[in-house]
Amino acid sequence: MSNWWNEGAEGGDEPGRQPHNPVPADNAFDGLNSARGGRADNPYDRPAAESLPPMPRHALSPLLAALSFGFVALRNGHRRLAFAQMLVSAAFGIAALTVWYNDYWVHIAITEWYLIIALASVFLVCGVAGAAAVVQWRDCEHWRAGTATLWGARLTTAVAILVVAAPAAAATYVIEPQIQVARNSFVSAPTAQPHELEDPSSTEPPGPHGTDPTGVDTSMVGTDDTATSPSTSSIPDTVWLGVDTGPVAETVDVGSSTRINVLLLGGDAGPGRWNLRTDSMNLVSIDTATGDSAIIGIPRNLLHAPLPPGALKSIFPNGFDDLMNALFVWGTKHTKTVKNALGDTDVPGATLTTASIAELLGVRIDAWVLVDMAGFIDLIDAFGGLDVYVPKKVPAPGNVPAGKHRLPRSYSKGWHEMDGTDALAFARTRHADSDYYRMARQRCLLASIADQKGASAVAKHWPAVSRVIAKRLRTNLTSSLLKRILKLAGSGVNKARSVALTPPLVPSGRWNAKTVRQIVADTISNSGKYAPKSTTATGPDGSGPTTTTKIGEAPVSGAAANIDEVCRTHR
Repeated sequence: MSNWWNEGAEGGDEPGRQPHNPVPADNAFDGLNSARGGRADNPYDRPAAESLPPMPRHALSPLLAALSFGFVALRNGHRRLAFAQMLVSAAFGIAALTVWYNDYWVHIAITEWYLIIALASVFLVCGVAGAAAVVQWRDCEHWRAGTATLWGARLTTAVAILVVAAPAAAATYVIEPQIQVARNSFVSAPTAQPHELEDPSSTEPPGPHGTDPTGVDTSMVGTDDTATSPSTSSIPDTVWLGVDTGPVAETVDVGSSTRINVLLLGGDAGPGRWNLRTDSMNLVSIDTATGDSAIIGIPRNLLHAPLPPGALKSIFPNGFDDLMNALFVWGTKHTKTVKNALGDTDVPGATLTTASIAELLGVRIDAWVLVDMAGFIDLIDAFGGLDVYVPKKVPAPGNVPAGKHRLPRSYSKGWHEMDGTDALAFARTRHADSDYYRMARQRCLLASIADQKGASAVAKHWPAVSRVIAKRLRTNLTSSLLKRILKLAGSGVNKARSVALTPPLVPSGRWNAKTVRQIVADTISNSGKYAPKSTTATGPDGSGPTTTTKIGEAPVSGAAANIDEVCRTHR
């Protein structure tokens, strides 16, 4: 016979075999041809050196080969392919289980090279599985199977390739944007620890309420959009920190090690702005064991911001000589000074601002998150908009930096579906009231975002959201902190307590350091003199609850309150 698979059966020895009793050629031919769907009846009819894989038994064999982790390839004699498929699948499975069991996935998610390796591993596993399906289809073609089997094998091969390509496509959809986020958004910067207050025996006595030692009213300094700082004549040579007589307060204990404090910084960098000023500053304190949370609003126009002991305090012995929101600019300009005083950092402006706020509040700040105004607009747009409740008619500002359309003249009372430009305009306008009401609107807006845009919204809009994060957001959150925060997703920041360190509670120019720290400690711990004490009743127009919040017995504007009592975060 001339058939190559029948060589050696003409009588005599098969290649590569020991001598044996020959089998008649006709019987060998008949035995092999009668076994087109399986092995020949006589094992000596097939050359050992060029043995063929068994013919696939059905049209689904290519799909089974792709999903069998190498066992189908091994059965059919493709040992190298089977070994590769088994090895790659086993290594990937062990690595995935190790990552999941030890909670390494967050660390991988913020590390660029780990993400690249993860994406390459998915492509390798899917590629080997696809190769197994193609090889099995070629076996079908080689055997010249029946028409139905042959066309079925072709179809299932295409299906198998689509099946193994799906994980690769999904991994690319998720991981490729995350690589950009890990590369750009996560930076290195130290945490901020507060120090004990100094003995105030040499400081000036307090002046009138709401004034600095020169007698100038500073409670509303810098409320105009165009103002960048007060005049130098309004800043006193000696700052009264307002510490009460008696024992000096130490850093206030505000909870167990399960509580983390993250500073949210909103910068006003944008078209026409020469540098970034942090006009929005809010400390979010979260107990990761219970989900209990509090938000502390820090006014941008606070004067004489304290600095940690050392080189920085020697430069500003009486506190920073400009508004609080100018600290970022100063730190950016004096990178070497900040690094020498506070440690190595990729964003010295944010590091300096965080260190000052830690000294002011008396609490440890574990991390900060910085986003500029253009990033805020893009982020809301990436989520598809936000439902915002306007408690009263609010005139819109003339424009907002990086705005994408013309603004209406005002926002009427009630619910509005806002895009990023409108949401930022509502958060920033001061035409209706003041800087401090603006801070309240910003805290309510943060609560609305947290309440409405959970993990499912992030997943749905991930490519657009990730592009905004990579371009506009910077943070020194570590993988361990991020993991603890993500476990609380959906716990309800709208249930947080909130306090703004604004007049008359905290005068912006002549504030009492010990009192500020006590307000913060009581708000975070939800106990003590300054903890929220509120009563709720139906408003006179029947539109909803009105809240009277008290410190002790006296109603105080700006006092600590529960956000869900003063903000409506969803329809």
